[in-house]
Amino acid sequence: MTRLLCIVFRFEWRQLTRQFVPVFALLFFLAMGSYSLYNGKKFVSHQLDGLDSLEQHHRDHRRALLYRFQADTTTAEGKTMAAQAGIPQVVEYRNPPYAAFPPHRLSALAIGQRDLLPYFDIITSKRDVFSSTRTTITNPEKLAAGNFDFSFVLIYLFPLLLMVWSYDIYSSEMEQQTERLVAVQGGHIKRILALKLLFRFLWVCTIAWLLSIAGFWLHRETTGLTVTDALLWLFGVTLYLLFWCAVTWWTVLGKKSSRLTLIRLLGIWFALTFLLPAITNEIVEVSHPLPARTELISAQREEIEHTWDMPVEQLLDTFYINNPQYTTLKSPGDTAHYGNRRFVAYYDLLGRRINRHIKKYNMEVAEHNALLRRLGWFSPVAQMQTFLNAVARTGMDDYLTYREQVGTFHDEWVIHMNNFMLYDKKLDENDIQNLPRFELRENRDQWKKTLLLGFPVFLFVILIFLAAKRKSIY
Repeated sequence: MTRLLCIVFRFEWRQLTRQFVPVFALLFFLAMGSYSLYNGKKFVSHQLDGLDSLEQHHRDHRRALLYRFQADTTTAEGKTMAAQAGIPQVVEYRNPPYAAFPPHRLSALAIGQRDLLPYFDIITSKRDVFSSTRTTITNPEKLAAGNFDFSFVLIYLFPLLLMVWSYDIYSSEMEQQTERLVAVQGGHIKRILALKLLFRFLWVCTIAWLLSIAGFWLHRETTGLTVTDALLWLFGVTLYLLFWCAVTWWTVLGKKSSRLTLIRLLGIWFALTFLLPAITNEIVEVSHPLPARTELISAQREEIEHTWDMPVEQLLDTFYINNPQYTTLKSPGDTAHYGNRRFVAYYDLLGRRINRHIKKYNMEVAEHNALLRRLGWFSPVAQMQTFLNAVARTGMDDYLTYREQVGTFHDEWVIHMNNFMLYDKKLDENDIQNLPRFELRENRDQWKKTLLLGFPVFLFVILIFLAAKRKSIY
C-alpha cells in the first residue's frame, strides 16, 4: 500500500507541475484567501480603533470630572464647575460607563454577524434599549451581501477548487480506457482513484491550513486567542473539506462522463450552499418569524408617556413597593416634580414595564433561533458556518451572551447610582475613580459546545463514505 501511495503521489506531482491550469488555480485561491484575510483584518482593526477611541474619550471625560474638584472658584465658570462636582446626574452624563463586545478570538477569519450587531453600548440609568443601536453607518448592499472574509472563501469557493480539480479522476481514465488496462494487470483501480483524490484533498487542505495559520498571526493584535481556538478552527476547516471530498468521491463513482460528473457536482454545490440554506431560512421565517423591532420602539414610546404622566405620589408608592429596601426613605415630602427620587422611581417603573416587552420579544427570537439551529443540522454548509462563527465568537449566541451580561451590569450600575441619588449624596474623587466597569466574561467550557456543532457534518461524512463504499467500479 505504501509503495502504491508513493507511485500515485509521484505521478500526480508530475502531472501537477506539467499542467498550467491546476497550478494557476492553486495560486489564485491562495491569493484570494490572502485578500480575504486582509479584508477581515481591516474590519477588525476598524472596530478595535473605535473601541480605543471610546476608551480614550472615557478617560478624558473622567479627568474632566476630577478637574471640577480643583476648579478655580474665584471665577464664575470655576464656581459653576465646583458646584457641579460629584453630582450623580452630571457624573453619569459626562462620563457614563460603556460595555464593549470587542473582536475576539478569530474574528478576522470569520466576521459572522459582527458587521450587523453593535459592538459597544453606553450604560446609563435611563431605559432606552430599542432606539439606540451602537452600529456604524454601512452600505446596506454590503451588509446584505456579507463580508469577503476567509470563512466565505472556505465555505463557498474552496469546494469548487476541489471538485473542478477532481471531477475527472475516473471519467478521464474511463474515456481513455486506461482503467481496463490497470484491471487486466491486476491493479486495484478504486484504490488508485482514492489515492489520486487524496493527493488533491491534501493539497487543498494545505492551502487552507497555510491561510488559517497566516490568519492566526494576523490576529495576534486581538485578545483571547488560544491553542484550543486554533485547533478547533483547523479541525473545522479539515472536516468541511473532507465533507466535500466525500461528496466528490461519491459522485465520481457514479461512472458518468466527465461533463455529466462536473454538472452533477456543481448542482450539488449549488443546492447545498445556496438552495438548502434558503429553503431552511424560509421555513423558519414562515413558522417562527422574527418580531418587528418597530413594534418594540412603539411600545417603548407608549410606556414612556404613560409612566411620565403618573402622579408623583403614585409613582413613588409603586417604587417603594417594588424596592422594599428603600422603604425607610419614604416621607410625605417626596412630592418634588423634578426631584431625584421622582426620576429614580420613574426609570425603575419604566424599566420594569419595558422588560415585559423585552421578555416577550426575546422569547419569540429564542424560538426562531432554536428552530434555525435544529434545521441547520440538515444543512452541512450552514452548520459549518455556525461552527466557524462559534470558534471566532462572532455568532448570534455569543452576542446574546454579551447582551445578557450588559443587562446584568446595567442593573448593577443603576443600584450603584441610586445609592447617591436617593440619599442626595455627591460622589467624591475616590468614588469617581472607582466607578463600576464592565468586564466581558466567557464560558471556559465553550469549546465543548462548539465541538458539538461539528458533529452533524462529521456524521454526513461517514454516511457519504459508507454509501460510496457500496459502489463498485465494475
